[in-house]
Amino acid sequence: MGGIVTIVGEAGIGKSRLVAEVRVGARHASPLQWAEGRCLSYGTSTAYQFWLDMMRGLLRVRADTAPAQVRDTLREWVQALCPQHFEMVYPYLAQLMSLPLEVEHEVSLRDLEGENIKAATFRAVETREDLHWADPTSIDLLERLLALTDRTPLLFICLFRPQREHGCWRIKESAARLYAHRHTDLWLEPLTTSESETLVSNLLRMESLVKSFKQRVLRHAEGNPFYLEELIRSLIDSGAIVCDEVSGSWQLAQDLDQIPVPETLVGVLLARIDRLPEDTKRVLRTASVIGRIFPYRLLEAIAGEERQLDAHLLRLQREQMIRERARLPESEYIFKHHLTHEAAYNGLLKKERRVLHRQVAETLEGLFSDRIQEQLELLAHHWEQAEELEKAVNYLFQAGERARRLGASLEAIDFYQSALQKATGLSPSQHTVGLDRIHECLGHVYLGNLSRQDEALHHYECFLRLARSDEDGARAARKVATVHLLRGELAEAQEYYEAALARLNDLPLLAETSRVYYYLAYLFVSRNQLDEAVRHASASLEVSRQLNDSKGLADAHRVMGIIAVHRDELEVACEHHERSLQLYRQVGDLPRMVAACNNLGDTYRLLGQMDRALERLNEGLEIARRIGDTRDEASLLQTTAELLLDQGQWRMAVEHSKRAVSAAEESGVASRIIDSHRVLAAACEAVGRLEDARCHLEIAETLMRDTQQFRFAPAIHLGLAQVSATQGDFGEARKCLEQALEAAGSEPPDAFLGLVHRCHGYVHSRGKNWKDAVVHLERSLTLLESANVPAEVGRTRLSLGTAYANRGQEGDRGRACEQLLTALSIFQKMGAQGYVPQLEMQLEELGCLP
Repeated sequence: MGGIVTIVGEAGIGKSRLVAEVRVGARHASPLQWAEGRCLSYGTSTAYQFWLDMMRGLLRVRADTAPAQVRDTLREWVQALCPQHFEMVYPYLAQLMSLPLEVEHEVSLRDLEGENIKAATFRAVETREDLHWADPTSIDLLERLLALTDRTPLLFICLFRPQREHGCWRIKESAARLYAHRHTDLWLEPLTTSESETLVSNLLRMESLVKSFKQRVLRHAEGNPFYLEELIRSLIDSGAIVCDEVSGSWQLAQDLDQIPVPETLVGVLLARIDRLPEDTKRVLRTASVIGRIFPYRLLEAIAGEERQLDAHLLRLQREQMIRERARLPESEYIFKHHLTHEAAYNGLLKKERRVLHRQVAETLEGLFSDRIQEQLELLAHHWEQAEELEKAVNYLFQAGERARRLGASLEAIDFYQSALQKATGLSPSQHTVGLDRIHECLGHVYLGNLSRQDEALHHYECFLRLARSDEDGARAARKVATVHLLRGELAEAQEYYEAALARLNDLPLLAETSRVYYYLAYLFVSRNQLDEAVRHASASLEVSRQLNDSKGLADAHRVMGIIAVHRDELEVACEHHERSLQLYRQVGDLPRMVAACNNLGDTYRLLGQMDRALERLNEGLEIARRIGDTRDEASLLQTTAELLLDQGQWRMAVEHSKRAVSAAEESGVASRIIDSHRVLAAACEAVGRLEDARCHLEIAETLMRDTQQFRFAPAIHLGLAQVSATQGDFGEARKCLEQALEAAGSEPPDAFLGLVHRCHGYVHSRGKNWKDAVVHLERSLTLLESANVPAEVGRTRLSLGTAYANRGQEGDRGRACEQLLTALSIFQKMGAQGYVPQLEMQLEELGCLP
């Protein structure tokens, strides 16, 4: 199978050289596909930086190749590589490369999973150079794909410096912890004095080198082989040492005291560059402005007046300063070491750099006018270095938008913040992107992707203050209100929502009107005022239909589904949630897709369709974790815990519930925190940890009252009644049941009434009052069957069968067997194996085990 090699060492220690030697040595082995992805110091915020580099190399496409041609090449490549997963892998990679896609292939990054990529068709080696400059999203994806090495002949070679605070270190730790059987860790230490002397001797074959001079060289080198190589080249360039044509050995040509030895590697490199011919030196420094990797065509366009460009590049290759990285489909060069690149760049005056960066940016805009989306990060970098802030802000903002669409939240924030910082120094007339718009986008990433409410509220309030129209002001007020809603500050939220509607009243019908109605509907759900919620949800749906607004329709269907669940209309809820998820997919809204997956998964759970529920919950969890959405991750973990409770996997439910509480508290969303504590209490009660269960319910109750989120009151009081009954405090249990009914309102749904009657039956069962227990459990069964919630029906039939068996009236044995057999069938159909042993034991005792 595959492997993972991590090579760690300081700059110049020989990491890349080691891999190059391995590659040369593997030439005569069975065919290997080598794929290189390189990280660049100025690309640390470019989402999926080294993956993009790798893909272009694998496809052998030029930077200026027409998008349609690249798309066709990609299609053929994916079809050959993994035809059985083409529909999942091809759209993902096309979006990653900013290629235009047909509507049916518009997808999010959710579809890329390790099992969807098969490398078994060839033996592959993937190198990741300079991983210490990788963007966070590239690191996350690499970490996820390490699992491939267990089932495919794929070798990951990762090179990076010992920077423990960077995400690259996580790759090393994950490989050692999770894939120790596949992992080889190489730490390249500086050469010892003896090894350094051997290297110098091998390079020069010079026995006459005076010991004092050798010691001076080795002292400055500090065991760095790159320093030694570059110093020797410098000595040769300067004529300090010359080769004897007869013996082939090297001889000193100057007095040792007259030979300068730069104390640093940078000094050695600068000295070598300074000795180049002026024209060659100018080509090298121009190339350094383009970047460590530079296409021939781009350099030619900028340095066109330079005669004999090819000769200059050949000279630089002979001097070991650059090398040809690719010849097909077009020539591309790379500085052999990033320190050489930095030395060449730093040799330019600041004014010269600005002029050259402008030339590079203008040339990029001309060469790639139809593919600007692929060059956004580079263009932002070059215009920024050219100190053309208007252009830089525009491209930084677009780069932030691209990163956000790809789910690269941290990279998006970096670009937006940089754009904001630079735009602040411009006059309003110079703004290509308004400050208000940048603040809005920052708020969106902080809230929608990272659930960081304080930062989101700050940026939304700035957006509201800077809004330049009533429509913008309404949108800003709605977003401020939404943060308050998530915090449980319902009065403040309602105030801002109503202010948003007031701004919209005098405007033509807008999509923003639908959004405000949607959130008001959700607010009234939180207050358990379902009639008001329906009124506002219906208004949202109607406005969106009139405007043919897909996102508004998705929101409206989602909140209608939530209301339908509260009213026990589960089939109706499923229809709304399915439609909602479909529409969110169409518009590519990743955070809302996560929420819709949770809503749909929970509805399937209530309907007893556990496989479909798990499929949606797992899809939502994958997206939430990739985009860093702790808010909805908490909901998904909680719903998964409830599913595990339904299946009788109580200990696993406890673990998932704990993780849900942790994620909810990290997100700071009051509603998530309340409900996750409620579910954790149910899991604790199921495994007999009654005091823990009561503690979590009391935490949920306190926060519910503090935030006025009374929709949780019925479930919390019902949970307290269950725990009290288990502890034998029947009076407290009945009191809690009365509070639950009061909190549910005048017309509680059948499902809730069924749970209340079952709890009454449980209280009577604990007191051995089997007659009254049967009465309540029979009523519970009728109500729950009417509500069509199979898991709850199964649990009630189990309790009712037990009550019949213990009541002992004529015909009760048959009634008990009937209830228990039906419960067994329900649980087996749901895959709820945790209940099966108990049911089989009771059926065996009654003598009716099939």
